[in-house]
Amino acid sequence: MYNQALEQHHLREDERSAFDATIVLDDDAETSDRAWAQHGLLDDGLLDDPTGGGVFHWAPLARGRASRRTAEITSALARHRPDLVVVDVSCEMVLQCRLSGVATAVMRQHGDRTDLAHTNAYRAASFLLAPFPPALEDPATPSWIISKTTYLGYPSPVPEPASTCVEPYVLVSWGRGGGAPMASQVDVLAEAAHPRRVVYAGPELCAKTASAAVEWLAWVDDLGSLTSQADIVVGAASNNTIAETAAAGAGLVVIPQDRPFQEQHRHAARLEALRAAAVLPAWPATPEPWRSALDQASTGRMALHDLSRWRSQSDAARVIDSLARVLADAGVEA
Repeated sequence: MYNQALEQHHLREDERSAFDATIVLDDDAETSDRAWAQHGLLDDGLLDDPTGGGVFHWAPLARGRASRRTAEITSALARHRPDLVVVDVSCEMVLQCRLSGVATAVMRQHGDRTDLAHTNAYRAASFLLAPFPPALEDPATPSWIISKTTYLGYPSPVPEPASTCVEPYVLVSWGRGGGAPMASQVDVLAEAAHPRRVVYAGPELCAKTASAAVEWLAWVDDLGSLTSQADIVVGAASNNTIAETAAAGAGLVVIPQDRPFQEQHRHAARLEALRAAAVLPAWPATPEPWRSALDQASTGRMALHDLSRWRSQSDAARVIDSLARVLADAGVEA
């Protein structure tokens, strides 16, 4: 291996427009960065953009680790020769599979995915899969994406609510993605929800109230059980929260959080358009907006539950297996 980070191929002046290559041969990132800077390329912004001008979401240059990872994946594809690779969120993985001659089924997500990286991945994919019902499709989604999509419906529902009578409560279900409320904000919700108690499950909050109206559980192992017993669930507009609440037949209030590609805001807007959930832009400072939202959530619980009832003819594993068989029947060999 060369010790120098760069090997410059100098061509005649009249040939430079056709080919003038700088080759990185050093695996050490710091050395490589110094070499790029020496040639003024980082200052020009030509090589320090990990998206490659928007073609990728993350593909930094001059990193030996990335080369090794790419080689390992390509080697695994050649060794196992899969009929189909299901890709969750990596647009780069879709392109690598396609360049390796392997078909992909890409799991779609909510939000505006019309950026160049997503567009390239969706175009290169053999199939697109949506883990939600067609009714939640964003009206702004391009028609070619919709026609390429197989809708799976929500994931498997949580267990049916137990037959034993449980005192109605409002569940605040919050994850690790940020935007957790202040304890005082949960107190405002508790005031609006009275006489129902409020159960909080999520990150630890400072200065928790001593009020008996709020039960502070922090992190729990079986959130599905709490959800299945709740009268109304308050949470972010995440796919899991919405799917589990819909399956449980509870009402839903969502407070969408800022995520890439407006994922939660687009998801919440669709729920609101279907009258399946109440949507709040932020945690209210007074009880009155909460009272209105809780009423909307109660009214929309059946519309939300209907979304959970829609599902494809078979479970996701069977759908994926059938897609692989389509490729085999079409003569596409791994």
